[in-house]
Amino acid sequence: MKKKIALLMIALLCLLLPACASAYTMYVKTSNGGAVNVRLKPSTDSESVGKLNYGSAVEVLQNEGSWTVVNWQGYSQPCYIQSRYLVSEYPGSKSKTTDKSSDDKGATSIADVDFKSFKLVEPYDVYVQASHAGGYVNLRWAPSMDAAVAERVNDGSMLRVIAEGRGWYQVQDERSGYVGFMRKGFLIRYDDES
Repeated sequence: MKKKIALLMIALLCLLLPACASAYTMYVKTSNGGAVNVRLKPSTDSESVGKLNYGSAVEVLQNEGSWTVVNWQGYSQPCYIQSRYLVSEYPGSKSKTTDKSSDDKGATSIADVDFKSFKLVEPYDVYVQASHAGGYVNLRWAPSMDAAVAERVNDGSMLRVIAEGRGWYQVQDERSGYVGFMRKGFLIRYDDES
């Protein structure tokens, strides 16, 4: 009898608490396959408490228009994600680049990566030109959009090209010491500035 009363109390409590009654699962989907910030308040100026990777499931408590309230790793308070990055069905594999030139795409999967096609060059400096001011570009461990990101390089940062391949450069970030690959379309040769 005590178990039935306890279960009835829990059910009643869930009906009275909107978050408990309306919680459901959604998934992270971004156009670039990247992660999204989880924030303490519904503002891009708010502190980020973490990130959710592409395809991650998250418990949604409430939708507030352009922001969604989520339950984040047992935080004592609700957290927020921009609603545009959440979908109701698992998004599948990460989206590929939408560039028209196949020469710029490089490998479409890790299995297709051909490191032999890269030729060493006399090292030269380039700077990063992100797709929007103040943004960043991913430095990847292999010349593929599916390759893991070694680091994010801020717009305007200097890198050194050490090898060239089809649609990609192998570069070194002298600040961090990382050597990785970046798409050619995001790099401008330092001496090409006017």
